[in-house]
Amino acid sequence: MKKFIVLIGLVSIIFSQSAFAQRGRSFSKMTIGGEIGLGIPTGDFSDGANTGFGLNGVFSYFIQPDLAITGSLGYWSFGAKGSNEVAKATFSTIPLNAGIQYRFPASGFYPFIGAETFLFFNSVSVEYLGYKSSDSETNFGFVPLVGGAFKIAPNLELRVSLKYTIIFTSGSNTTYLNLLGGIHFFI
Repeated sequence: MKKFIVLIGLVSIIFSQSAFAQRGRSFSKMTIGGEIGLGIPTGDFSDGANTGFGLNGVFSYFIQPDLAITGSLGYWSFGAKGSNEVAKATFSTIPLNAGIQYRFPASGFYPFIGAETFLFFNSVSVEYLGYKSSDSETNFGFVPLVGGAFKIAPNLELRVSLKYTIIFTSGSNTTYLNLLGGIHFFI
């Protein structure tokens, strides 16, 4: 059984390499990069949260020249509306996501669509008159996205994207719109 699995893996690699060669362009299969951006609360989340800031580290593996599997790890923080020196609250989340991205063929600029899903490690911290309290939980989430990649050097691209993050929290979902930009290196 192990030999059969190894054989299937080798055949898949050979066919994927020949498919890339047939496309007629040089191609790097992996990218690594970082993105920074704004998080704009939507829905019920916008009633209590201000615009947030965050960053993501992103890895992409192209299984075909226009189709990539992605993984990302980030940190996002949102302050509460009405926070002051006496009372303040912060919502933060660490998204650990896997996804898929499809690029539309173009020259120099590659528009893309995709989706990500997996876990969000959320925490809320509150400080009132010097006393601090915090709570955390892990939730499942889903993130549809659109964007574009601009080739700025042979092994470097600038990506911009718009993501709609939906974290399935109890009561009402936590939702926000991400506006992101970053640099990605082909490795």
